[in-house]
Amino acid sequence: MVISCQEPISSWPKYEVIKVILVADNYQNACSSLTKAIQDSSSSDTGETQTKDPLNILKPSLTITEIDQSWKKRKHSSSASSFNDESDSDNEDNSCNQNLLHTILTRIERIVGIQEQHTLVLNNILSINQSTSIQALQRPTDTPMLPINSKAEYKNFEEFLQNEEKFKYMKCRLACIRGSNVRNAVMNMLRFIITDKVAMNFNWAGRGSHKRPFKDTQMARVIKEAIMTAYGKAESKPIDLDDVKIDNAIKDWLKLAKSRFNGKKRVI
Repeated sequence: MVISCQEPISSWPKYEVIKVILVADNYQNACSSLTKAIQDSSSSDTGETQTKDPLNILKPSLTITEIDQSWKKRKHSSSASSFNDESDSDNEDNSCNQNLLHTILTRIERIVGIQEQHTLVLNNILSINQSTSIQALQRPTDTPMLPINSKAEYKNFEEFLQNEEKFKYMKCRLACIRGSNVRNAVMNMLRFIITDKVAMNFNWAGRGSHKRPFKDTQMARVIKEAIMTAYGKAESKPIDLDDVKIDNAIKDWLKLAKSRFNGKKRVI
């Protein structure tokens, strides 16, 4: 009955208790502590025989009702303690999960940073390889000075690019010019071959304000093919590597040519 924690009933005999030796959490601890208490009590009681009944140490003091109330109070206290322990355990688990999540996110950010660094290194290696290929090509003696800065130079450059060997040389030369993405690379190539002063005379389709169409020029063709040479052979191709996004990058760069040119004049 003690081990199963059976609640007291009214039919049990009642005893008075003159002394509470100990209060234990379980039956095993109570038994071991009781044995020690009996031994200590026996050794301290002078004038009594060693054959004294150990159970005589316990003489009635508490009524069965008081014992019942004490037992219920202790049970309630144990339940509250268990609840608090579970609550503390949940808080510790939540804190541990948050720390683990922070560690995982930190490591993911580090991996992404390392991947970006590796991409830059590989792009540089590829650029060096392409530069070596360009050096192996013979530079045409009539290669124009870039960027072109007048209408006359633009016409000469267009004629230069109509020759396939010269076109191939310029395509490889431009392929060495990179950027953080395809769009940025397109704009860097445009800056390399044409000034804002000349670019102001163009828009993509040649509509309005006597603008010339850029989409059908040899310059537009060589830039597109240079982009495909630079990024099209990579194992993981950029997501913005398609004709529409390349065309949009050229359009946007041409639109802002006048603003850039006027801004430079103000600075001067």
